[in-house]
Amino acid sequence: MRTYKLISLLFLVCCIPLYAQKTMSVSGSVCDDNNSPLIGATVMVKGTTNGTIVDVNGKYSLTVKEGDILQAVFTGFLSEEVIVGKEPKINFILHEDRTLLDEV
Repeated sequence: MRTYKLISLLFLVCCIPLYAQKTMSVSGSVCDDNNSPLIGATVMVKGTTNGTIVDVNGKYSLTVKEGDILQAVFTGFLSEEVIVGKEPKINFILHEDRTLLDEV
């Protein structure tokens, strides 16, 4: 009987965090230093395949969990990462990767 109670308690403690991780929709834009949209940039949850491509207006929308790390990537620019909080809007401003230009 004691083992049953211990297993039940352990199960409850392990499952409570799973219920706390609710998904939410996050949207925003990806632009360069001049506030021009980076059409075709990728925004994804780091370490997963959950991602999307920015539209012609530089906008994106993605379903994530609080605490996920969003990463914006575009060729020729330094990537940027943001930890998802309670804010439903996350904008990225990517900066040119000057080291790539020097190597060419």
